[in-house]
Amino acid sequence: MCNITQDRTIDLANASKDCGCDGNEYRYVQTCTECNGAKKFKKGNRNYKCKSCSGYGWTRLETPILLGTCKKCKGSQKVPMTMYDCATEEDKQWIFDNLFNFDKPYTGQSNSFNEQYLGLGTYAGCTDYGRYRSMSPEEFKNEVKESFTHGYNQYVALTHKGKLPTEVLIRKSSSGWTAYPIY
Repeated sequence: MCNITQDRTIDLANASKDCGCDGNEYRYVQTCTECNGAKKFKKGNRNYKCKSCSGYGWTRLETPILLGTCKKCKGSQKVPMTMYDCATEEDKQWIFDNLFNFDKPYTGQSNSFNEQYLGLGTYAGCTDYGRYRSMSPEEFKNEVKESFTHGYNQYVALTHKGKLPTEVLIRKSSSGWTAYPIY
């Protein structure tokens, strides 16, 4: 449990992630020297696309120019995490181990278009047209775990008003399965 508190809220106050830089900021392009960034040149009464920059107004540098330290991380190579970042592997593992309930079926409302085709309001799901029916309970649990833990889950999508659900229930249908959070 990395960023989850006892009352099922996400605490990102001291959490950080890699910036993705080497601590420095570089410039990889420069203004086109032929057209001076105008993207075209005039020949007679007509405007033509600049041949040097192909009408972009800039050209790539062969070797990038060092501008100084990175403005996002200020050279530390770490930036603070936000609710819009992907949940860490430890947090996804904790959510799966503590909140997913395979013994109690989901009996809520039927699937809407947004849940079924866009996955809105669900944690995980799979359209397998009943393939899960031939699986053992342990194989099915492993499939749900893999689908949830290997997916891109933002913290904001895992919470409702800043809190995690009390449990996550699985609905099985003839077209597949879906994991619904219960708040």
